[in-house]
Order: sequence, then structure tokens, then C-alpha cells
Amino acid sequence: MPLTYEQMIAEREGVHAAVNALKAKVAAEGREPNDDDRKQLDEWSAKFDALSEDIAREEKLQAQAAVLEKHRTRKAEPNALDKPGVAAQPRGKLFKNFGDFAVAVQQAAVSQGARTDARLHALTPQAAAGDFIGTNDGFPIPDDIRTDIQKAFE
Repeated sequence: MPLTYEQMIAEREGVHAAVNALKAKVAAEGREPNDDDRKQLDEWSAKFDALSEDIAREEKLQAQAAVLEKHRTRKAEPNALDKPGVAAQPRGKLFKNFGDFAVAVQQAAVSQGARTDARLHALTPQAAAGDFIGTNDGFPIPDDIRTDIQKAFE
């Protein structure tokens, strides 16, 4: 079973401690490292390097995941209401422009649904059935406004 990030860190620290302990032993004995000491130091050095590479790889993967999470937004289907069995949005313009829509949403949010513009309820059949609370779930953007927004970002 592969080591976790924390286990790799701990093992690398253990390898480093073992190297220091061997060096201290050799120094305390007042001698130069012998062939066995050198072989052991080389093995620990290779192990330390391998662990360092694995740790760096894991840190890079964690950084990449953090970048993805930072840029992840709530995704909705492009036109969730155009599914079989779900009524499409009313045809024609409900709102004059995006600002008119935004003001309606803002008033609904500030009043916690007490002053919800009827045009917002017309956007989704769930709202008409009482299954949809816009101030909690949000309101779908009308097709004509969504199209204008998409064009602005193209």
C-alpha cells in the first residue's frame, strides 16, 4: 500500500535522523566511515532522494487540485428546463434587460422571498408548484439574457 503524504514526510525525517545517528556514532568512535558505513549512507541517501521526489510529486498534485477547486464554479446544465417532461421557459421577454432581472433577484433575496417578482416564478415550473424557493436555490437566468451574457464573453 502506498504511503500517505504525512507518512512520506515522517519516513524522510526518520532517514535523515538515521544518517545523523550514524555520523555521530562514527565521530564518537573517532574514526572514518568504513565500507559498511558508506554503503548504508548511500542507501539512506538514495531513499531520502526518492522520498523527496515522491513528496514533491504529491505537493504538485495537491497544488493542482487546489487550483482546480479554486476555479471550480457551480455548473448547471445549459438549459436545464428543456428536458423531456419539464416545461420550457416562457417565450418572449420577461425582463427588459439583465439589470431589470438582477433588480428583481436582488429584491427577492433582500426580502427573503416576501417581495418576489412574479416574473421570477414564471421562469421555472418548480416555483409555480411551490417546490422552488428562489432565495435559497437561485433563479434560472432567462434564455434571452443568458444568450446576451454568453455573446458578451465570446
